[in-house]
Amino acid sequence: MSKARLSPFERILSTRLRSEAATLANWFADAVERDVPEYRVLESEGEGGYLRESFTRLILTFVKHLHQRDTDPDESFVAQTRQRAYEGLPLECILHAWRIVGHQLWLWLEDQRETADGSSVSFAGLWSSFLDFSDLTIEASSRAYKDAREKADLSSQMVASTTFERLLTERDPSEVAHGLSRLGVSKGPIAIVTSELDGEPNGAERSSATFVPLLSVITTAAGVRPPWVIHGKMLITIVEITDTLKRRLTIVAEQQSKMRVGLGPSTPPECNLADGLRRAIMALGFASDGRRLVEADAMTVFEIIASRTPIESSDLPPWVHTYLSEDAKRSSSWSSTVDALLAHAGNVVETAEALFVHPNTIYYRLSVMRSFGIDLTEPETLVAAKFVGLLLERHSRGQRQLDSVE
Repeated sequence: MSKARLSPFERILSTRLRSEAATLANWFADAVERDVPEYRVLESEGEGGYLRESFTRLILTFVKHLHQRDTDPDESFVAQTRQRAYEGLPLECILHAWRIVGHQLWLWLEDQRETADGSSVSFAGLWSSFLDFSDLTIEASSRAYKDAREKADLSSQMVASTTFERLLTERDPSEVAHGLSRLGVSKGPIAIVTSELDGEPNGAERSSATFVPLLSVITTAAGVRPPWVIHGKMLITIVEITDTLKRRLTIVAEQQSKMRVGLGPSTPPECNLADGLRRAIMALGFASDGRRLVEADAMTVFEIIASRTPIESSDLPPWVHTYLSEDAKRSSSWSSTVDALLAHAGNVVETAEALFVHPNTIYYRLSVMRSFGIDLTEPETLVAAKFVGLLLERHSRGQRQLDSVE
């Protein structure tokens, strides 16, 4: 590598740059910490020294560049960029700091030209050399930043996925809440989201790239990338659920022609995720071309029964629990009324005659049920109430048989 021919002015400046490197580095660092909040925070945490050391090496490397006209960037700055990428410092902050350094160097060179009577030609040549050096360093730093962020994101995602998968089987609600908080899902209410693509062969494994549109919508709405795992063809993730997010999930599911989405029940972070996952999978089973997103909380009694999965009490809509509770308090008068209404196609007079009561009694019972949100004048609710009674009887009969065996 041949040495560059420097003008007298350039030789003077390169000597001054070398001798004043530490002073200039302090000046550059002060300007950066003043104008870039992220670096000001680092300085307040006692890490300002690294910036001054980095700028000192940068100046000395530039002096070397002046003399040798090499094509090497400032490797120390590149290394610092890589380290800051791992720590999460935005690239724009680093580039902003570089622009400030360039501006401060320009001011210093202007001052030197006035005091050293440098020519415009020499000044332009020196500044051109710095721009070449700057391009080399910024290009190398940007590549290093991108590579470091990709590695950091991959490592972070692997840790998040492992933690999330463990939480899906954790039975202690407080441990679940603590784990979700570490994953950035802590405000609540939360919900499990499951998703699959139609038309995939059985046993086909999917990658996260398949679900990028869905994950992007969640990330944008929540402000944080959600933890996720993939089991076979199904993506499982968790979100802090809002009405806005529900609408966006519905839109993205409809836009992706093959995507189906199941949304688990809305619960506080301190919960049992296994139950939420089971219900999210149940909801996913009913997603179809006409309804790409199904909410577990919005499933009807008939859908829950038809899911062919073991039904838990928590699966059923709130009105069912009210119905069963009030029916027990009223000595099964509600269930007998349901049976009679079904037998007589909802005719109140015939129902009253069958139960040996006045029609006003039936109207009163219907009014009381309606006050609890149960409208038995709606055929679907009437049939659903009968189904619930049958389920309860089957469960009670099974439990009695189990008790007799024990």
